[in-house]
Amino acid sequence: MSVSATEQISAIRHNNAAPPAKHRLEVLDGIRFLAAAYVVVFHFSAGDRSSWHGSSRVLFAPLFHIASYGWLGVELFFMISGFVICLSAWGKSVGEFAISRFVRLYPAYWFAILLTTVVLLVDQSRAHALSWSQVLTNLTMTESYAQVPGVDPSYWTLAIELNFYLLVAVTLVWRGFTYKRVVTFCAVWLAVSLLDAVTDSYWYGLLVQPLYVPFFVAGIVLYLMHRFGPSLALWTLLACCWACAMYRLVDRTAVQHPSGATLNYWVAAAIVSTFFVVLTLTALHKLTAVRGRWLVTAGALTYPLYLLHQQIGETLIRSLDHRVPSWVLLVGVFVFMLLLSWLVQHYAERPLARRVRAALTAGLLRARDLRRRIVRPMRRRGRVDRSAEVPLMPRIPRPRTGRMDGPPDPRTPDTAPHRQTTASLQSPGPVPERRQDRPPRDPGETAVDAPGRAIAARDSR
Repeated sequence: MSVSATEQISAIRHNNAAPPAKHRLEVLDGIRFLAAAYVVVFHFSAGDRSSWHGSSRVLFAPLFHIASYGWLGVELFFMISGFVICLSAWGKSVGEFAISRFVRLYPAYWFAILLTTVVLLVDQSRAHALSWSQVLTNLTMTESYAQVPGVDPSYWTLAIELNFYLLVAVTLVWRGFTYKRVVTFCAVWLAVSLLDAVTDSYWYGLLVQPLYVPFFVAGIVLYLMHRFGPSLALWTLLACCWACAMYRLVDRTAVQHPSGATLNYWVAAAIVSTFFVVLTLTALHKLTAVRGRWLVTAGALTYPLYLLHQQIGETLIRSLDHRVPSWVLLVGVFVFMLLLSWLVQHYAERPLARRVRAALTAGLLRARDLRRRIVRPMRRRGRVDRSAEVPLMPRIPRPRTGRMDGPPDPRTPDTAPHRQTTASLQSPGPVPERRQDRPPRDPGETAVDAPGRAIAARDSR
């Protein structure tokens, strides 16, 4: 009898095991690229960091009001990150998870830090305010914890990502991913994020990140839907995430935008709700028809584009603003940043990531081997280790009574090798003759009848 899909999913949840991995979600790569492009357009045409000779609100009037909400692309980034973290970390050890996240974040980040620093030093119109010690601090991606200015203003999101990875490593990867543990983690983290109404602790805000928890948790819940199928508990968690996200938008749209734009709560709510709908359709396999190699390529450009675009792009805009029309320059700088991102991803990030991964993997293997050599003997201390003992002689099975002189019994295994082994271990000598006063046994007689026949022979004498 065949088993239904619902019964299979229930069995998977009950056994806390992950089903086989699915194919790559190419549509997710496309969504990630759109989120990065939205952030780039926001910084170039609505960020208003005095890069243009005039107000961006006037220069790009048709685009300005749409681009003013581009900061919400970061929230979409966080939702995708919550989805992908489970996709890549499920079933991995802490060491394997740490290597995968380190290789994903740091090689491209190091190159972007150095390249951005060089561009800022060459640009005479802008004094580089950071010292070299601060640049070195930026290389560790801990500038937010050390309260050091970032080389690029966009890097503030990386500290939130790093904090999320550490939280997942401590709570889920260390104990092992299971369906129930992930659901519990999502519910607890979402509830703790609401405590910002009663506390204003700096470390609470830094470690919990209450403003962005609904988006991370929503991504994790959508992954569970994608992998295990939807359920009432998951739909409830997703609805709570959406409600918390709507609640967070109230304060974030109440203040006036630095560019002078007045943000509308309902527009921001509609954009975020669209994020939820699109990713939900992706998780439920409704957008599998959206496929293509170009989506994978676009997704690979996302991280270098985000790292490089702001300082370098604004430097180009400031240098060429009076020579090139604004719209042409806007499109040209965007295309140039795409090309630069491809070059960095192809010739810097990938080769450096391969070398870093190989070095870290080799170090992890050496650490595991050292642990086996040190920890295991310590655990066996005080016990008798019999693994190295060698037996003095092989064990010889004892022959059964009444079977040494008779023919082999077809109901039992052949014992000839054992008799040969027994004879070879005995001292050589003549084989004793059979006693003449004992008549030979009938081949059909069993060992149980032998004593009775011996008594009858004695009485006849």
